[in-house]
Amino acid sequence: MIVFKKKVNIFFSKNISLFEMPKDILEASLKEIFKDDKIRLPIIKYFKEFMENYNNEEKPKGLYLTGSFGSGKTYMISALFNELAKKGVKSCLIYYPEFLRNLKASFQTNYSDKFEYIKKVPLLLLDDIGAE
Repeated sequence: MIVFKKKVNIFFSKNISLFEMPKDILEASLKEIFKDDKIRLPIIKYFKEFMENYNNEEKPKGLYLTGSFGSGKTYMISALFNELAKKGVKSCLIYYPEFLRNLKASFQTNYSDKFEYIKKVPLLLLDDIGAE
């Protein structure tokens, strides 16, 4: 069961899986992204193009967003995934360091189930790669 701080559209939250991620990212919104930082404007433009092209036959392959700690990368991608979830697109957001520890611990049990799930989810966020 998902617990929300604020009332959230339950329909689209069912399209998002979280692994060791804060649940408040389910409230991330493209409208709430701080747009005064001119560095973010091309990112927001790309996100809009990504959403427009996602349901076409030739889906975008993905994106890689880098930046300093606390710059809002996770929030921005979560906002993108939330918008796509409203349109029925499933996604998974994973805190990568903890996911690796969990995978290692599950080699003898359900490792392949977890790995197959993330291989097949249409959109996947691997957050904090390199922090492990």
